[in-house]
Amino acid sequence: MKYLLLVITLSAFYSCKDIKTEAPMEIVSGENTFTSYARVHGLIQGSWSNELDPESVIVFEENTTTNKYQGVIALKGVPYALSTNCKNEAKATSTAAFRYINTSGNYSECYYILTLNENTLIMEFEKGNITLTYLRLIED
Repeated sequence: MKYLLLVITLSAFYSCKDIKTEAPMEIVSGENTFTSYARVHGLIQGSWSNELDPESVIVFEENTTTNKYQGVIALKGVPYALSTNCKNEAKATSTAAFRYINTSGNYSECYYILTLNENTLIMEFEKGNITLTYLRLIED
C-alpha cells in the first residue's frame, strides 16, 4: 500500500509539471521549411483564404500583404517582414528562425507561423493568442 501511494504521488507530481516546448517545425518534402529567409518568403507568397471564412483572403506579394473580404480590398500594401521575433520583443532571443511575421506602418502586428507548406498556413496572432488557418488559393 505504501508503494502504491508513492507511485500515485510521483505520477501526480510529474503530470503537473509545466514543460514548455517549441512548436514542431513543419517538414515539406523532407526539408525543414524554416531553413532560410528566402525559403519561407518564397513559400508564403500568394493568396490564402481563411479556413473558417473563405471570403476572407490574405495575399502576400513581395514584401507587402493585402487583405480582401468578398473580393473587396480592405487593406492594401501593408509592409511585412519575416524575423526571429516580434519587433516589440527585439531583446528576446529566439531559436524560431523566420517564424514571425511583423507588419508595419499603421497596422503594426505580429504573427507566429505554426505551420507553412505548399497548401497550408497556420499562424498565431500574438496579441490575444488567436490561431488563424489559411488554405492556399489556386490561381487560374
